[in-house]
Amino acid sequence: MNAYTVSRLALDAGVSVHIVRDYLLRGLLRPVERDTVVALGGRLLSKGHL
Repeated sequence: MNAYTVSRLALDAGVSVHIVRDYLLRGLLRPVERDTVVALGGRLLSKGHL
């Protein structure tokens, strides 16, 4: 599984961050599990990317 920041996902998908957040709130996208990420400079990355 790849973990993306909201802003990176929006950029890659060509939509605004508001759209991505709306999809998260509606359950159309799944947030990453908190035990599989590490906060790094305000960004969430999967441990596999460190």
